[in-house]
Amino acid sequence: MKIDLKKMDEFLETHIRPLWNDKGMDYPYRVGGGEVYLHDEVLAKAQPLMVLERIKKYPKDSLHGALKAHDNLLSQFEWSRAKDFILNTPEQELSENVLRLFDDSTDFQERLDHFLEWSMVSPSPDSENKMGINPTVCSFFLAMHDPVQYAFCKPMTYQALAKLLLVDEDPLNEPVQRIVQCTAFYKTVLRELEERYGLKNGNLLDVHSLAYTLKDLQSNAVSSPDASTKEKQLIEQIRQTDDYKDFKKVQLEPKIDRERRAWELLEKYRGAYTQEALNEIFDTVDLNPNNVRWFGSLLAHPNRNLIFGTPTDDLNGWIEKLLFSELPVEKALDDCLGKGKFKGAGNGLATLLLYLKNPDENVVWVPATEKGLAYLGRIKPGKAVSVGKKYLSFRKEAIDFRKQHQIEDRELDWYLSYISKHFGDANTQDDTGTIRYWTYAPGRDATFWESHYSNGIMTIGWDFLGDLTNIDDKETIRSKMQAEYGDKSSHMNSVLACYDFGNTIKPGDFVFAKKGKSQLLGYGIVQSDYYFDEHRPEHKHVRKVKWIKKGVWDTSGNQMALKTLTDITNYPDFVDYLKGVIGPVDRNSGSDRYDKENELQSIFLSDKNFDRILSLLEYKKNVILQGPPGVGKTFIARHLAWAMLGAKDESRTGMVQFHQSYAYEDFIQGFRPDENGNFILKNGVFFDFCRKAGRDRDNPYFFVIDEINRGNLSKIFGELMMLIEADKRDGYALPLTYAQDSGETFTVPSNVHLIGTMNTADRSLAMVDYALRRRFCFVDLQPAFNSDKFNTFLKDRIGIPPALIARINARIGALNTIISDETKNLGPGFCIGHSYFCSENGTGDLDDNWYRRIIEYEIAPLLKEYWFDNPSNADKQIDLLLE
Repeated sequence: MKIDLKKMDEFLETHIRPLWNDKGMDYPYRVGGGEVYLHDEVLAKAQPLMVLERIKKYPKDSLHGALKAHDNLLSQFEWSRAKDFILNTPEQELSENVLRLFDDSTDFQERLDHFLEWSMVSPSPDSENKMGINPTVCSFFLAMHDPVQYAFCKPMTYQALAKLLLVDEDPLNEPVQRIVQCTAFYKTVLRELEERYGLKNGNLLDVHSLAYTLKDLQSNAVSSPDASTKEKQLIEQIRQTDDYKDFKKVQLEPKIDRERRAWELLEKYRGAYTQEALNEIFDTVDLNPNNVRWFGSLLAHPNRNLIFGTPTDDLNGWIEKLLFSELPVEKALDDCLGKGKFKGAGNGLATLLLYLKNPDENVVWVPATEKGLAYLGRIKPGKAVSVGKKYLSFRKEAIDFRKQHQIEDRELDWYLSYISKHFGDANTQDDTGTIRYWTYAPGRDATFWESHYSNGIMTIGWDFLGDLTNIDDKETIRSKMQAEYGDKSSHMNSVLACYDFGNTIKPGDFVFAKKGKSQLLGYGIVQSDYYFDEHRPEHKHVRKVKWIKKGVWDTSGNQMALKTLTDITNYPDFVDYLKGVIGPVDRNSGSDRYDKENELQSIFLSDKNFDRILSLLEYKKNVILQGPPGVGKTFIARHLAWAMLGAKDESRTGMVQFHQSYAYEDFIQGFRPDENGNFILKNGVFFDFCRKAGRDRDNPYFFVIDEINRGNLSKIFGELMMLIEADKRDGYALPLTYAQDSGETFTVPSNVHLIGTMNTADRSLAMVDYALRRRFCFVDLQPAFNSDKFNTFLKDRIGIPPALIARINARIGALNTIISDETKNLGPGFCIGHSYFCSENGTGDLDDNWYRRIIEYEIAPLLKEYWFDNPSNADKQIDLLLE
């Protein structure tokens, strides 16, 4: 068997020799070979159990003991299925077949054929769980018996090394042929390690360890050799989409015009940037003809309010230095985003202004454009550098990308944002509401278990990483760990634990708390998103958990991984095992019971009206709540779902927000590129939600679509336009647009309920499609000023003085009358909602200053948009509210 020695040397010298030389690693490598622990721990435990005489006498104990020594070389489902097979097979039968497998006097391939046919994974006769010894576990037993003669062959690990080194051969896929080829290939590599790299007492586990290191490097690599080809294919794919055609035909020219006029205004007002002047500039560049913000939250009013909190002289000096000084861009950014930075000023604002000055030489640097470029493999995390240097690197790669694919300078931000949205998270878990199961260690030796159980939280360490919401990828975590520990280890398990804790875990997930490998301490359900608690002395990465059950249960018969955090969702047999050990698992007990009578006190609807909406939802299956901003549409939608569920059960509710770029491919199904650049069919959020509900038809499920009329509904729903009708559920099935087979159909289960919300005050939105309109019941929600529930809530729940409550009712009520009467441009759908005054999370005294802040920074910007063509009237109404 021939291997490419040049590539082998390059791989070993570049990636492995530093590991051979680094003696301070958690898992050191043998000089010339692989990780020490495979020999000193795994093999040392397993090989004495795999001798022939012991297998003859004690086959079950020997094989089961070897499995327990595996130290995560096997997946949980491989481990559990093999264990069940071993324990359920008669001793004599087990002994005969394993000894035949180990008999070197007969043909290796024939032995494998016989053993794998005998031990084939199949359903257990006593349960729905599967059991058996698959090819990977078979190769594990062979390697533990004699690692010099037999290779441990994990398919993806073996293929990674084979694709790199094999000459004139391709790695084989058929299991028996794969194990035979892998063994011969690993022996060839082993000889080279012994002869050319000085490996002493080596075996094929050394080669497996190096192959696994290569696979780990490849799976975490940012770019690939054929990235340019994949990139070109991706750009061509984007150019065929309706989104791009619409952008090119309808949006691009107005965008160019707006940006040119914004730069003219920046020059016009130079040195005299008042709040009014900056608002004019921001609105010019940011609002398209339909009053939809192009740059999203970057120039929206909440961020503008932060900017305008800076003294005018400081603002003018900041813009002058950034745009009109002789400073190089790097220096100007370092100064303006370093000591000169103020609230609201960040990478996005600074680079947007630079881009307006010269779009050919600058690029808007916001998370969406950066993620788009990162997805293309053109940027990756590195050592900490100044913001100026980082921008120059980002700008260079972005402009190279633009020129390579003949993209216009003012198209670039659209392309990168589109890639970020549609492809950037293609390899991460999407927000489908899918329940995941985790094992979790609350500190070393479960040190924090008692306090975590009492406080309803789970935490992890690695506090030096800081807030994980500021870290987008695993490579940044890895780099920070290597810097902290002063090594070059992959820190694979630690990196994955931190990434999953900050990004992958979702509210509604199950968590099994554990100590070590064989003690289960309890279980709970995740209740919150991740947050970083700076006030904790240690373990500052936190999520809230509703811990449900507590105790000590032995799992030595089916050990858990030693890692801090492990996703076991894809090992249903193991999940069922843990549930069986701990006893009945009640999902609703992990959710807050929904006390309708109490909860209705914060919903300013009468009991009769709330029950009426519930009955409509039960009858029609589909309801849209419509009304002006601030009447609690989304809040009420969630409460409707919880009321029908009887619990605040996030596992049976899903939510998405429509917008103008949202498509059928996001919602139902479409093609997305995989990690190899091939386009594969991926299911959308509603498809997965319906599949999940279909597996649990005895319970209702609720899907909330926020801002439903922001999307192109006919385009998003497609053939679901018919399937969502109440009388078309279950009984009707249609093939989807991207179905691979005409016989492959989809239906919306009868236990799925849709709740949409619609803002009647948004000028940018089209009317809801009439075909879709008849499939929903529409419920109007109105502001609740002067209602008894609203007054009681403000007084008793929030603590607002009665005099201030009266002022809120009188002044907002009078304003809403004016808005309602102005039917030509406004009307009842534009009234001010009560939610502006209902937050229970505010700080400070609930006094006149609190009221003025709400008016000045939340309601006044809205009124200015309402009367954009009559600013004096807007100012008049604001003054009346504030007087």
